[in-house]
Amino acid sequence: MLNVPLFQFQIFEKATELRPLGAAMSLSPAVVSIFEQLGLYEELCAMSKPSGGLHLKRQDLTPVGSFLAYSPGLDIKERYV
Repeated sequence: MLNVPLFQFQIFEKATELRPLGAAMSLSPAVVSIFEQLGLYEELCAMSKPSGGLHLKRQDLTPVGSFLAYSPGLDIKERYV
């Protein structure tokens, strides 16, 4: 993905190797359209997993609340139609 020579960039990362951390990143439809314009959308989809929502927890991991990303039962591709 970073081999597309359209922009100059620098990556500042302390980790010496890539590994799963259990973290997530959410992209808005406007950001996804930029990936489409750059021709990177299919590659982004290949390495992505859909999320059903965001679950907020306190430091002791007790739940605070949740936000659903879409209506239950709605196909994920129908969210932005």
